[in-house]
Amino acid sequence: MGILTVFEKNSREMKESDYKKEQRLTEERIKKCLQKGDYLCASLSYQLLAKVAEERQDYDSAVNLYKKALDNLKEGGTPFGIGWLYRLISNILFKQKKYNETIENAIKSAEYFVQSGSIYAAQWSYNLAAKAAEAGQDFYTAMRFYKKSLLLADDDGVKQELERLKKISPHPIILELVDRKQIKEGEEAQFKIIVENNSLEPIRKVKLVNDNMDVIEEIDRLGPHEEKYFSYKTVGRVGTLKPSYRKIFWENSIGDTFEESIDSAEIRVVPNIEVITSINPPARLNKPSDFIVLIKNKSESKIKGVQIYARFPDSLKVIPTTKTYFESINPDEEKGAVFSVTPIIVGETKITNIVVRYRDELGVKYEENIEPFFVKEIVAEPEIKKSYKEVVNELGKTGIEYLKTIEKKRREIDVGAHPISQEEFLRSTKTFFSEQRGYTLDHISLDHVVSHILDACSSMTLISSHKFENESLLLFSGINLGTIYLLTIGVKEDGGLVNVLFKGYSNRKDSLGNFVGACADLVEYTTMVMSSAKEVEKIEVNQVIKIIDSIVQRSKIGADIAKNKETVVKDSIVQRAQV
Repeated sequence: MGILTVFEKNSREMKESDYKKEQRLTEERIKKCLQKGDYLCASLSYQLLAKVAEERQDYDSAVNLYKKALDNLKEGGTPFGIGWLYRLISNILFKQKKYNETIENAIKSAEYFVQSGSIYAAQWSYNLAAKAAEAGQDFYTAMRFYKKSLLLADDDGVKQELERLKKISPHPIILELVDRKQIKEGEEAQFKIIVENNSLEPIRKVKLVNDNMDVIEEIDRLGPHEEKYFSYKTVGRVGTLKPSYRKIFWENSIGDTFEESIDSAEIRVVPNIEVITSINPPARLNKPSDFIVLIKNKSESKIKGVQIYARFPDSLKVIPTTKTYFESINPDEEKGAVFSVTPIIVGETKITNIVVRYRDELGVKYEENIEPFFVKEIVAEPEIKKSYKEVVNELGKTGIEYLKTIEKKRREIDVGAHPISQEEFLRSTKTFFSEQRGYTLDHISLDHVVSHILDACSSMTLISSHKFENESLLLFSGINLGTIYLLTIGVKEDGGLVNVLFKGYSNRKDSLGNFVGACADLVEYTTMVMSSAKEVEKIEVNQVIKIIDSIVQRSKIGADIAKNKETVVKDSIVQRAQV
């Protein structure tokens, strides 16, 4: 028949033989589920069989089956699902008038519902616990659970039940409040106790005592509906922190003595761990730095099984240089992991999913999720430097040679556009051959250099560009007869000097050096030539400079203020009139 077909008819009308058959089939299915490690499957099977037992009013069997379903669901179930099973168990126990067990399971149900964020479900469970307490003539406990219910959400019906119980109960009510549900070891927690006389007559000699019957707090007299507040702070070790009071004693107006046990509030105490992330020295393009994840144990107890995880972006080349697992970290001890990170592209990036997992001395597992670490990769200074003297006022022979060289260098950069994504660009740089060039320019601005870079590499595809306060980065991609060229150009202005770094990548090694060198030389030459032309412009303010040569005309030599005279730059030769 199968358990899934049971609900097609009234379970109460099932023959005992059919019910036994369903039990056997379900138990066989559960056995197969457990062999495969499928605890959810086993839990659902137990739940279905428990539902049949409950409909047949076989409540003891139903409770036992729900408990087995609960045991399997705890292996990987959600807090809401676990809370729901405790709720089903407490419902059956209430029908059986097992009120103490009802309260125990209803409280657990409420706690798991709170974890899942289901406030109204948790409120329902506390209300059930209150009803069970009242049914057992324990009005004080009933009122305490109704107050817990109201702390979760306002409810007029619950308020009416609370007021009804106050009128028939001569007990003082103890309500405990805590400032936090969880603290770190070494931090203070504050317990607040509210003692309320909810009866119509005064009560006297109200005492809070600990396990040794020592008096912690004492109130000489509480009038009808009068309240007193107490609070104290304490610290605790890893585990559970409870207040020291355990019972309350009081006398009525004629001297009769009463006592009540207090179900104390609890605060979870977790290890006091600080995790610090840093990078040293500051990240530099193509140079390794140490990314450090440091763990400081500020607790009075050790932590164990410490494991450090992190996810690094493709723009960082990463090599772990120390171990990332530690057997233990003692109190006031610090340990950490070091990763060697090398930026392969400039720009802001971040290291994400930084996680530290560990256990406390009681074996409880914890997980610290750290905020992403932002890395600003900085343009490195060129490895090769050349210094230039101040530019002369005339182009002269040097200028003519520059113009000829420019034309030659342009022919050497014989590549076409090659549009690819930045992600593909990054992946390729990890496997391609590479070459690097660099130099330093004087008496020139960063933006001026960048404009000549864009001009020199205009035949290639500009993949992306990044601009920082005093740095720029440009990524180009080109192709020629199956040879791919990737070019990263970093420009950094530093104290009046402009450092320019070229790093090229290619799937072929033989032509890469010439390509990178041609690009570097072309930018250098055009930048210096145009700077020289501007110097001439400043001296010869009466001239008009006409740009005829197709190579030079890209670079905007000349000024609008000159009207009368002219200098002609033709066929890479400078012709000057009336200079």
